[in-house]
Parts: sequence; structure tokens; C-alpha cells
Amino acid sequence: MSAIAVSRETIPARTVITITGTIPAYDQEGRLWEQLTPEIGRQGLTATGPGGAFEHDPEYRESGPTISVWLPVPAGTKVAPPLAVHDLPRAGGRHGPRRGALHPHR
Repeated sequence: MSAIAVSRETIPARTVITITGTIPAYDQEGRLWEQLTPEIGRQGLTATGPGGAFEHDPEYRESGPTISVWLPVPAGTKVAPPLAVHDLPRAGGRHGPRRGALHPHR
């Protein structure tokens, strides 16, 4: 039996701005960042930290995935299209080691 250290982090509630699109393939996510970045300037917005991407499709797609790229912004931020603003709830859980056999396919 092996020990596997597992940790879960609590992510505080946050407000994010997004731009969503369908791209040719996952490695083309940069196309959405190229749209988001100048739009932030046009709308006079300030990101408060690093961002990421949400995948909207229920399963992997060889082509044409729908993705939203996001950046955190101050609560109460207002945006105009093509951006959207979302208030995300706090998420997370416990910390601590977990002991037992690893069975990835069960």
C-alpha cells in the first residue's frame, strides 16, 4: 500500500470577466486572448491577477471546442459585449494525506 498526499485548496469567491468563442482546436486558445486583451483596454478594465480558461463542451472534441478565457476583476465590475462578467462562489475543501492503494481505473 502506498501513501498519496492529496490536498485541496480553497479558492475564494471572485469576479471574472470572460470572452467566449468556438476555436478550431484547443491549441488555438490564444485567439480568444487576442480578443480579450485589447477589449480590456477599450473598456478601461483592470485585471487583479492571472486568469485561465473554461471548457464548455461536455467531452473532448477533436475540433471546434467552445472555450471562455477569463481574468479576475474587482467585484462590481461592469462590462459591455463581447465581454461578460461572472461572480464565482468560493470553492474548495479539506487538506490532508490519504492512505491506500491507487486504483485509477476503478
